[in-house]
Order: sequence, then structure tokens, then C-alpha cells
Amino acid sequence: TCIVGPIIGLLIFLIKLSMEKGQREIKNTLAMINTNINQLAQSQQQSVRIYQYHPEERIKNVEEIDERIGGLEEKVKNIEVVEEK
Repeated sequence: TCIVGPIIGLLIFLIKLSMEKGQREIKNTLAMINTNINQLAQSQQQSVRIYQYHPEERIKNVEEIDERIGGLEEKVKNIEVVEEK
């Protein structure tokens, strides 16, 4: 969803580029973009599958995030506010 805008922009750029350069470079670039999108989709599906079949992984990740947030809260509490004179 959030990557659609830049991809459309990139495609417009590639179309303009096609007027100046050879078709082979454009095909290679589009293939690379397509590969990247497919890899991204696969990694998203894999993470969904992991959480679907191993809910304890999700719980562990949530606990890790909670610990990090707790650590950040402690750091924020320890920051002293210094007023400029």
C-alpha cells in the first residue's frame, strides 16, 4: 500500500528512460523490482504463517517489545530537565 506511490513514480521514470536508453536495461530493472516485490510479499506471508502456527513466537516478540518500552520509560524518567538561563 505505502510502496505503490514510489513504484508508480519509478515506472514513469523508467518509461521516460526507455525513450533514451535500450529496452534491455528497462526489462532488467523491472524484473529486479518485480523480484523485490515478490520477496517482500513472501517474507510477509512467512511471518504471518509463523505467528499463525506458533503463537508463542508472537507472545515472545510482544514481551521483548514491552521490555524495550519499559527500558525506554526508565531512561525517560531518569532524564533531567535543564532550564536555560
